[in-house]
Amino acid sequence: MLEAFTKRQLIIYQRGYSRSFVHIRDVVRGIIMGLEAEQDKIRRQVFNLGTDNGNYSKNDIVNYVLKRMPETIVEYKDMSFGGDMRDITVSFEKIKRVLNFETTLTVDDGVREVLFALKSGLIRNPTDDRYRNAQFIVQ
Repeated sequence: MLEAFTKRQLIIYQRGYSRSFVHIRDVVRGIIMGLEAEQDKIRRQVFNLGTDNGNYSKNDIVNYVLKRMPETIVEYKDMSFGGDMRDITVSFEKIKRVLNFETTLTVDDGVREVLFALKSGLIRNPTDDRYRNAQFIVQ
């Protein structure tokens, strides 16, 4: 989203591939629920934290960005990133069933909040490496 904001351009790799998205505030709430849960419910259990409604393709996410920044030019490229071809759809049925966890925020909420943070200067130097999880440059 930073590139859409700063350059009015997005380069998307593996456009149809899916990922699971969840807002950080929902993650924190889910962790607290787990910490406060009865031990016999959660001991030695693994939970995916999120919502089935958070499974999106990269195309879906691009549409949320374009809703807020329609002037963005999108370019699609196919690359394998050295064999990393993750296409992930995650089930969150267990955390909903066991802890009654449901998210309260959407991807659109997150896009809106990040855009506000960029526009308002809340993030002072958004291009700083500490905000990047990708440690490679793709042209």
